Amino acid sequence: MCILQLAWLSFRWFASPQNRELLNRDLVPWAIGVTLISSGLFVVMPSRLVDGIHGAWHLATHSARGLLVLLVACLVVGTISANFRIVYRDEKACLVACKVVADGGVKALFGSYQKTDWLGKHHPPLTPILYGGVMAVFGSNLFVMRMVTMVFGILTMLATYWVGQELYDRGTGLVAALALLSTRGFTNVSVTANNDILMTFFFCLSALLTIRMLRIQVVSLAVATGLSLGLGLLTKYTMVLIFSLIIGCSLILGSLRNTKLLVGIAILLSATIGGIWLWYANHIGILQGQSQQMGRIARYGAGHTVVVKLRLLLDFVSHVGVYNIPLFLLGGFQIVRARCRSDLVILIWIAAVAIPLIATFPNARYFLPCYPALTIMLARWNHDDDATLSLLPVVLGILYCLTTMFFFLFDWSHSAVHITA
Repeated sequence: MCILQLAWLSFRWFASPQNRELLNRDLVPWAIGVTLISSGLFVVMPSRLVDGIHGAWHLATHSARGLLVLLVACLVVGTISANFRIVYRDEKACLVACKVVADGGVKALFGSYQKTDWLGKHHPPLTPILYGGVMAVFGSNLFVMRMVTMVFGILTMLATYWVGQELYDRGTGLVAALALLSTRGFTNVSVTANNDILMTFFFCLSALLTIRMLRIQVVSLAVATGLSLGLGLLTKYTMVLIFSLIIGCSLILGSLRNTKLLVGIAILLSATIGGIWLWYANHIGILQGQSQQMGRIARYGAGHTVVVKLRLLLDFVSHVGVYNIPLFLLGGFQIVRARCRSDLVILIWIAAVAIPLIATFPNARYFLPCYPALTIMLARWNHDDDATLSLLPVVLGILYCLTTMFFFLFDWSHSAVHITA
């Protein structure tokens, strides 16, 4: 893991001097130094500290207090990140749309939908409505939006934990939730004010509710699944990728004869919610433009040269953490070898997101909905042996990820509280 992280840092330093993520190339040696120190500490870690980690692990897997401590730590670190992380272009565009809701309400948003480029040409309305409603209470600045995003990031971790527990055991769920923090794509987007983490949350929640629905087989869960799916569709159109996962789960986890009514209720309810929005989008004259824009993006991605696709693949590897690759490979080997029902669900989840997107590969962050499944797969890399041994590489990965964000994605001279539309 250390060698891969050092190789990545060196590559970014020498091969990508103009990369927009590196605010200051002079900081790269410092990042390399911190990487070496943290790796060395893990190699010479005293047995007393290992015992402490084992005790913390036992507390987290057998008591709600351990999970609560983790969430509080995420809240503290996330708040600092939300205030000082660099500002992306999409955030500024999203801030403009959300401020319309904060100042004039939902009616004002739909009245100016076409005039808001980020929203009118690309996305459904739930994100600005949600953000704008919170901003109307707490203030119209970027920090408030990022705090809302961070809450949904934490909720995504909880949903991942519950999916891992539902499919395997509590330990797998906890390692998977922690492993999300070791992926730069998740930790970065969790404090980025756009709609990516919201859709990822609804995707993971819908998967969790689907699994529960197929096992318990009650109508209330079918309704909850349909509502979650519908809200996801109102957040980002790529939410449609989950329907292949739902069909796959219904074939693997339950008899299609017994569950087809429940699956039908969930899909029909979500389709109704999505259909109402599409009808209204056509009514206000934006549906055709959004359809054309999505078609252009897909054709542009499909037309990438091999060199560009390789560069985007490297960007994806960077987002999931190059240091995590050995754990992903080991976890993937374990679940492919075992191929139990839960393993098949994870494989279908990854494939449902990855296969359609690989053809176009618009951006690495589009793969976020499969991150929970990827980290659950990672958590299975050493499931038959000592649980503490499984946890240590994940903790090291979190340190690597935080090092990258601290040196390259923070701008300590500006505060998000003072950034307004």
